[in-house]
Amino acid sequence: MAEAGKQLTLFDMIPSKKSKKQDEQPLKWLGVLTNFTFDDQGISVSLDTKNKEASNRSWVHLVGKHIALEVTKDRVCQGNYDLTTQQAFPCSDHKIIDSKYVTCFRCRDLCAFNPSFYNVPRTSLSEKQLKYNQDPHYVYLAAFSPDQIKVGIAHSKRILQRLTEQGARVACILTYVPDAYQARALEEYVIAYHGMAESITALQKLHGYSEDKDLVERLQSRLTQVRDQIYAANPNVGKEYGDGSAAVLDLTAFYFPIKANSPLKPSKVLKSFETIQGKVCGAVGSILFIESDDGTIVRFSIQNKLGQLKVALLDEHLKK
Repeated sequence: MAEAGKQLTLFDMIPSKKSKKQDEQPLKWLGVLTNFTFDDQGISVSLDTKNKEASNRSWVHLVGKHIALEVTKDRVCQGNYDLTTQQAFPCSDHKIIDSKYVTCFRCRDLCAFNPSFYNVPRTSLSEKQLKYNQDPHYVYLAAFSPDQIKVGIAHSKRILQRLTEQGARVACILTYVPDAYQARALEEYVIAYHGMAESITALQKLHGYSEDKDLVERLQSRLTQVRDQIYAANPNVGKEYGDGSAAVLDLTAFYFPIKANSPLKPSKVLKSFETIQGKVCGAVGSILFIESDDGTIVRFSIQNKLGQLKVALLDEHLKK
């Protein structure tokens, strides 16, 4: 176990018991981690590869698996997303990009999505985004810690993915509106008149993460209070829910689907690494929790490493 306050190194995480045979076996890297999402089995990551003919993408659930991660020098394009079908695809060129970008220019153009659509003329948006923005949207509240509560908007078919990919510990839907523009107008109102944050960075979430046993209960209470204040100031916001209220949901089951892994033992922030091995306990948004053989659990964000993490599954490797 690392000493309190001491920055963990690679040697704190590598399993201590290895046979000579295991040391000699090269790891079978499955691909580069380019994205992630959540379902009832926890975090699932996309692993992209490139052969002579085409780029390929596979999805792998990580919770409960022993994995190895290695940070690569180059960053691979995260691929593109079709707004019409709402499907994600790997970059056809598996293109190496500058570290300040997340996609290549070709994939960016294929996505044809401007997240700041409300700041530009509608004539400047793609046809796909214009249609996407006309679909119903939700306005939601998401809490990450007692001091980290934000308001946001999401397409009606992506609300659960939006909340879990951000790593909200608890959340509630404020209202359901006909299009993205009305959703943004309400979001701006909540930011301006109720003091809600519009964004919280991955680094803030990582360091603000709490393992207090009563945290979820406290966050639910706090979010209920905020929700009721907004409804009281503007009763029309919650009228879709009949009694003017919306359930405040605990999203823990999506992050730690294996009950034996939750609640976790205390974890330590891993500031940086080149390679790491261990068992995946769970993930809260982009925050991944990995346990070494000695029981040490570290947490780190994969958000700024997307396109730069090679992944290998060790479960079969260690049996050989």
